[in-house]
Amino acid sequence: MSDSNENNTAKTNATPSLLEPESRGGDTAEGGFSFQDGVIVATIPQWLAHEGFTSFIREAIGDVESRWFEPALGEIIDAIEAKNHHITPVPFWHEVERFQQMALSSDYRHFTLACTSTSEEIKAISEAMRRVRDPRSFYSGDSDVLENSTKDFVASIENKGKTKSDAEFLLSRVQISDGWTSSKDFAEGMFRQAAERWIPGFSDLPGNRVGRVFDRLLTLVRQRLNQPITRKDLESAICVVLEDDNFFADHRIRVETTTATFTGSERALRLDWNDFFGSDGRAYPLAADWESTVVEQLTATRKWIVENRNQRRLVLGGERRLSTSVAIGTQFPAVSGFNIDMEHRGQKWSTDSHAKPGDAYDISESHSGENGNELVIVIDIIRDISTAVKTACPDFGLADSAFSHFHGRDAITSDRQANAIVQSIKQSIERRLHETGAKRIHLFLACPSHLALFLGHRLNATAEIQCYEWSNATNYVPTCALRT
Repeated sequence: MSDSNENNTAKTNATPSLLEPESRGGDTAEGGFSFQDGVIVATIPQWLAHEGFTSFIREAIGDVESRWFEPALGEIIDAIEAKNHHITPVPFWHEVERFQQMALSSDYRHFTLACTSTSEEIKAISEAMRRVRDPRSFYSGDSDVLENSTKDFVASIENKGKTKSDAEFLLSRVQISDGWTSSKDFAEGMFRQAAERWIPGFSDLPGNRVGRVFDRLLTLVRQRLNQPITRKDLESAICVVLEDDNFFADHRIRVETTTATFTGSERALRLDWNDFFGSDGRAYPLAADWESTVVEQLTATRKWIVENRNQRRLVLGGERRLSTSVAIGTQFPAVSGFNIDMEHRGQKWSTDSHAKPGDAYDISESHSGENGNELVIVIDIIRDISTAVKTACPDFGLADSAFSHFHGRDAITSDRQANAIVQSIKQSIERRLHETGAKRIHLFLACPSHLALFLGHRLNATAEIQCYEWSNATNYVPTCALRT
């Protein structure tokens, strides 16, 4: 065979492919796929409960593929193989090999085998996987318990003639879900349970309305063979049945900034910024790394939300430094219709909780310098950092730059008061930018994180902002550069 023919054969046999036999089963056997339909519709509520769920498709590469957004990775795919029969070891390992082939593509993350039942051997594997995985959040990452349990699981798989990599693949990427049937009543019951658990408001609906929602989603699924069905499609279908266009309107998109001490919820859009939280010595990455990670992930997250979600209200949880709070505010600004509820020490601080006459706060201002492209802004609450900032300015070529200091002596008592402070500071910053002709703000903060968030949320159409953080090792260091 010639080299060209070998290349053509390789291309023809490449997997995964939409034209390979495993991907085309539904094209000729659609009539027998009620089992698959039931699995899909019963899973929809759990998909909708996860903020990153984007869409799904049936009968493409796998039986069912769902697309998800993760800020650090972009869009990834989870796959479900739905088998309307009892699974024994030979077909089980065949499916695992198929999953491993699909996993060669960087798009695929997790795989689920849904079936009616499994043999005792497969049931034992499934139970062992559960026992090793479920307690992980309880133990530390270097726990001997986790290490020994993983070793035992690997040994059990190797004893079946498989490899260590097979065991690790199962443990990290495969779920086994048995107990399904092809009964529509069973699928509707599973859907009802899932909807009441995962979708707020469903537990209050009459049973017949839940059944109508199930039927509408089932029809939608069967109409869209080999075509994507988006999150918006699903929400719209539910709203039509409930005759309530605002059923999902109050849903807040949960975003969490995770660190070594706060891992967050798997249902949230998680921004893993532990490296940008600073160690005990407040050591931070280079400014270029802030741009390539913090700013780029926020930009991608905002773009995804605008394109794939109907909601514009976020609830922000987790831990973060002041620079990242400002960055989140600038990427989800009020001018673009976003509002943020920030969780802070058991309280909710809302960016749209507007100030009232009784929310005045006394903040002092001092200004120096009149001209130049750079404007140094210092905002501190209770602790005055202006002297330390002035000492650091020559290190950044800012010794002769215009300088503005905003200082508050008292604690901020409410989100309304925080908004009043931000409104006052923004007006002064806009005036100073006009007076000095500055094109860039150098922002130094010593304030509550909710004030930093609110400031970024409102500083639209001002100037580029270069943020700084205090580092015990080197005084101040530049962090993220933000374009408002």
